[in-house]
Amino acid sequence: MLSKFSSLPVCICGPRLNLNNSVSGLSLALETMLQGLKNKSLSFYFVDSSPFEREFKSGEFTIIRSFETICVICKVFINLFKCRIYYSPISTSSFGFIRDYITVLFAKFLNRHVVMHLHGGGFEEFYKSSSFILKLLIKNHYHRVDKIIVLGNLLKSQFYCIGVPIKSKLYVVPNGLTIDVDEPKPICRSLPVNGKINILYMSSLMESKGFLYAILAIKILEEKFPGRYLLHLCGNFVDAITENKRIIYNKESLLSFLTLNKLEKCVSYHGQISYREKEKQFINAHIFLLPTFYSWEGQPLSIIEALSFSLPIISCKHRGIPELIRDGGNGFFVKAMCEDSIAVAVEKISSDNNYYSMMCRNSRLHYENSFKRDLHIENLTDTIFENIVF
Repeated sequence: MLSKFSSLPVCICGPRLNLNNSVSGLSLALETMLQGLKNKSLSFYFVDSSPFEREFKSGEFTIIRSFETICVICKVFINLFKCRIYYSPISTSSFGFIRDYITVLFAKFLNRHVVMHLHGGGFEEFYKSSSFILKLLIKNHYHRVDKIIVLGNLLKSQFYCIGVPIKSKLYVVPNGLTIDVDEPKPICRSLPVNGKINILYMSSLMESKGFLYAILAIKILEEKFPGRYLLHLCGNFVDAITENKRIIYNKESLLSFLTLNKLEKCVSYHGQISYREKEKQFINAHIFLLPTFYSWEGQPLSIIEALSFSLPIISCKHRGIPELIRDGGNGFFVKAMCEDSIAVAVEKISSDNNYYSMMCRNSRLHYENSFKRDLHIENLTDTIFENIVF
């Protein structure tokens, strides 16, 4: 079907995967897309939106970042002369929006088909917190955009704040398994009779992602069932302007907190991991835990990875996550910022082996029906190229 589009090169702008810095879900999703386009022999030109390979505080304005943005805009403009389609992730910061606004302005001036992709949530909050002038620019910007891709039906309504006409531009393409994990075969899981139950947390270590409450839940479980549960924390500490009053903000403060609460033997910190290390953690885990209430959450890739490894999921009923979890079927929803709720969910999952095995099978089935990598790439490329009119 897509062979006829091989003469329609795409200009893609977004953050390239850089294993030397913190690996983000966006960069992983983008790398998966690029690999998918290569496999389909579709032509594209890529502009790295973070070419300086420096880590900045999320949401923070700097002179270096300003210069970087100018360089990115110039590169996009040059590549647009060689392309018929412009694709870019959506930024939900004022600074990032200006970059989006200018590049899309160039694209439409050259009569290019523009596809914007929101890889998270929080757009409505971004719009409502903007100044009157910025709101006008946002409405003007999305009036020009041809398509807006969101990760799930639950995430469409965040765009309704900019007017009814936007509804016809919204397309749903769920996330899929990313390229840093080989697709696993179905796993027949059961609970250990005497051994520890491994609970896996894999995401950025931001308090709004819920890792602190995961630790506090383990403390409750350790008091009730000594030596039964072991929490594995995988991810980098991320500094963002949205994270305030942080108790744990780096490895040293984490280890100090664990020592103070006598949790050294029931919480293990692994830092950022990838590929074989990541697969090993998923294989050895019994439960996946991500009690996130992060404002810009969308459809966490780590949950999709956990589904592919047949793991039951514990998370919050937040943003696009309800489309990943069937409460009581392949996991449980817990209250945000509530360690007691997490502890209860862990107990429910690990109290009956037959129920646990059923949850594991349901997770894998849900993954196969909705989130396989090939299915994701097919849906994404079809959406980008369909109904193009010049």
